[in-house]
Amino acid sequence: MGKANATDISVAMAQQKSYVGAAITTFVAYLFFWLPGVIFNIMYINDARRMQKIAGRGLPGVGCLWILLIVNLGWLFALCSLITSLGILG
Repeated sequence: MGKANATDISVAMAQQKSYVGAAITTFVAYLFFWLPGVIFNIMYINDARRMQKIAGRGLPGVGCLWILLIVNLGWLFALCSLITSLGILG
């Protein structure tokens, strides 16, 4: 049996990573303050993308992080659009 090299170990470690806890933390951050939630979300997504490249596959919880980002930026965009529309009409 041969020795495991550093690449094999880093791939195995990356494949064990889960972002479910990160998604829950981000959700709680969004509940209290919006801006820290966005910062945590982007930070975790960047880390997740890096780890997925190492792992060579999708990791648990990454989809939740993307959904949180899309939903929370989506309602902000909708709110800004509504305010702009009311300003134009008013």
